[in-house]
This record gives sequence, C-alpha cells and structure tokens, in this order.
Amino acid sequence: MAADIGGAAAARPFHEVAKASFTTIVDSELVATQVRLGATLKALGRDHEAADEWAKALRFDPANFVLRKQIWLLRFPERFHPTIDFTWQKEQLAREHAEEEAWRRKNFEGDSCSLS
Repeated sequence: MAADIGGAAAARPFHEVAKASFTTIVDSELVATQVRLGATLKALGRDHEAADEWAKALRFDPANFVLRKQIWLLRFPERFHPTIDFTWQKEQLAREHAEEEAWRRKNFEGDSCSLS
C-alpha cells in the first residue's frame, strides 16, 4: 500500500509501478479497511463476500500478491489443495493483469474518470 504522506512526488514511484491513477493516504486507508472487512467476513464463514472485499482492495493495491493469493484460495481452493498449482497461478496472474489493464484503459482514458 502507498501513502501520500510526503506529497504527490513521494507517492509517484508506487503510483507508476502499480499503474494506479492516484495514490493518497485515503486510498491506503480504504485498502486497509477493505482488507479488515474481508478478514472479518472470512472469520464469519462468508468467504464469497470476503473475496469480493479483497478484490476491491486489490484495485488500489494491484501489486499486493499476498492479497491476490488469498482471493484465489477462496475462489479456487482446488488450485491449492492437495498441491499448489504454480502453473495455474502464473496463468491466472497474466489473465488478471490483462483484465486490470483493460479496466484501467476503460475507466481512466482521456478526461473521464469512472470508478464503477
């Protein structure tokens, strides 16, 4: 997660690496809140809702591989037990990166900005 504590210039490296459209302390707090909510939902046995919250957080922190793997574990448990399918993970990561790039192009192209 990135925090814009030192101003926009301090956040720029994460911003560029993550290909995020903006990075602020609010984004960091939102991610942390969504991660906590997901953990609470998971503890309550509401795995689908937990994965959905974590997926929302992932939009603001796309480089968070630990979070991504937690989502996969809930959505695709057969890929982790009895053995971890590393080939599938590599392919899934490529698919998700392509989908995320398409979402960014759709939502942050030109002057318009949509977070739907």
